[in-house]
Amino acid sequence: MLEKLKRSSEVIPKKVTLFISHASEDKDDFVRPLAETLKSAGFGVWYDEYELTMGDSLLRRIDDGLKKADYGVVVLSKSFFAKEWPRRELEGLLALEDANRKLILPVWLGVTKEEVADFSPILAARLSPKGDKGVPHILDEIRKAISVSSRTREVAAPVEAKSKLKAISRKLSSKENELKRINSFAGVEEVSKAVNEIADALAAEVEHVNEGEQQKRFAVVARGAAGTIMVRGPAAVFVSTHITKMAMNMAGDAEFCVKISQGSSEIPRTSSHEVLEEMVFKPRMIDDQEVRWDEQDGVNEMMSSEGVAERIIEQFGQHIDNLTED
Repeated sequence: MLEKLKRSSEVIPKKVTLFISHASEDKDDFVRPLAETLKSAGFGVWYDEYELTMGDSLLRRIDDGLKKADYGVVVLSKSFFAKEWPRRELEGLLALEDANRKLILPVWLGVTKEEVADFSPILAARLSPKGDKGVPHILDEIRKAISVSSRTREVAAPVEAKSKLKAISRKLSSKENELKRINSFAGVEEVSKAVNEIADALAAEVEHVNEGEQQKRFAVVARGAAGTIMVRGPAAVFVSTHITKMAMNMAGDAEFCVKISQGSSEIPRTSSHEVLEEMVFKPRMIDDQEVRWDEQDGVNEMMSSEGVAERIIEQFGQHIDNLTED
C-alpha cells in the first residue's frame, strides 16, 4: 500500500508540513491513521501525539506549529464543531491565508454541507474530501490541492515581484525628483518661506495668549530671518528656533532646530541655560506638495508647517506646566 502511495501522480517538489487540527474524539479511529499515512507519504506532520511531550506548553507548541505549517488539514466533525480549542486553531490558520494561497484543507468526517455552512460558510464553499471514502482517497485529494495551490503561487509570484520592482522604481524616481526640487534656488526659497511661517505662527500664538491680559506672561524676545525666533514664557522657560545646513541653492540637508530651555527672566544667554528639550525637523518636498517636515526621531513624519508650530507650542506649554505645578 505504501508503494502505491509513493507512486501517486501528484508530485510535491519539497517536503510540505501539515498541521492537523482535530477534535480528540476523532483521533483513534480517523486522525491517527491519517497522520501516519501522511508521514509515510513524505509529508511533515504537526500532530499533537508526535509533537507534545511532558512539560510542553500546549498553547506555545500549537502556536509554533501554526506558524511553521505550510497547510492545515482541518478534520471537520460534530465533535470539532462543539470544541473551543479546535475553533481557535482554525482561526489561527485562517489568519495566515492570503489571496494567492489557501492554507486550509478541510476534510469532512460524518458531517453534511449544511452543518459545515452553519459552522463556517467559507469552509463550506471549498471542495473537501469526505472521511468515509478512506484515508488513501484523502491523501490523493490533499496532494492535488497542494499541487494546485503551489501552481497558483508560482503564477502569482512573478506578478508580485514585478509589482514590487515597479514600486521601488517609482519610489526612487520620487526621491530623485524631490532632491532636484529641494536642492535648487527655488527649493531654498520655499523652505525659507516655510520656516518663516512657523515663526509667524509662534509669534501669533504669543499675541493671542496675551490678548486682554493685564500681565503679559509670554513675549517674543528676539526675531530674525529664516525662521529664527525666541519666545519667553512663565518660569523663565524659553523656546528658540533657527535653521542650519542650508546653502544658497541646497536645502536637502537643512535642519530646523528647536530648543526649549530654562534660564533667567532676561533675554537669555543660551550657554547658561538648562536645556529641557531639543527637536529637529527635516524639510521634505514630495511631488508638487508644499514643504513638509519629518521630525528627526521619527515620532512625526510629513507634518505641515502649521503642524510643526503646533508641536512646538504643545511641548513648550508642557514644560511650563511641569515647572509651575504646585
